[in-house]
Amino acid sequence: MSQRIAVFGAGLALFGAACSDAAPGALLGGAGAGEGSITAAATDSAGSASAGGNGSNGLAGVSGALSVTVGGSTAGSGSGGASGSAVAAGTGGGAGALETPNHPPPGERLWADGEWLFTGARFAVTNAPDDWQAPVDYYDGSIQVRVVVRDNPQHQPVWFELVIWKTVMESSAPHACLSCTQGKDLANPGTYTCSVSPKGGAGWSCHGAEALDWTAPFGSVQASAKLSNDSNARVTPPSDLPGSYAFKVHYTAVLVEAGKTFSGWASYPAPTAP
Repeated sequence: MSQRIAVFGAGLALFGAACSDAAPGALLGGAGAGEGSITAAATDSAGSASAGGNGSNGLAGVSGALSVTVGGSTAGSGSGGASGSAVAAGTGGGAGALETPNHPPPGERLWADGEWLFTGARFAVTNAPDDWQAPVDYYDGSIQVRVVVRDNPQHQPVWFELVIWKTVMESSAPHACLSCTQGKDLANPGTYTCSVSPKGGAGWSCHGAEALDWTAPFGSVQASAKLSNDSNARVTPPSDLPGSYAFKVHYTAVLVEAGKTFSGWASYPAPTAP
């Protein structure tokens, strides 16, 4: 089943939460006489995009290729708008990215959902509540975590964590590390799940969950992959994986409201490996 979204008017640009290197195309001509549409597949089959009707004057619209994800990850492609009254049709624009996340069931919030290749870098994680206690109480609930290891060519145990900074991102500043997966598990492709309580306890390290102010926005949240050992301990000193490791995962974290039961990972299907 697919989702159909109508697109109206001139000058409409679509931007995803995370764009690729090239910018999306823009509409350069007059207002379209008709409506265009984007059809995004609900699975990994390709979606498609089309421009609106003829411009009322000047150049035709130029549309960018869109990468649309609605439960799947295969990109649809945009096409140039129809011609204006006196000129030829435009050509395709540069590629952009538009990601539509899964829609969580009531009482749940999708905190993180990313496809990441770790080559010595970290990835920012957003969409945390400004206040975990009100108006929705996630603090007394749980954080559900899933790590789908796509590839680990070195088959090296990996310490995977979300580093949450209370205010500023400095090594001496208060921060907590969420790492409930087992390093030896992440040495091989597969799907691994775990859960933690925001209140602390198992699955937390660094300064611990108690170091954070859960009623105020976090300073920063980063996904990080480090070397581990078979005892599920970080290799000292802790450092990000070298680029040569090419550790690739799909990571998902879901917040569950206090008093609610997690709906299960079937509500958050991981896309097929790109």
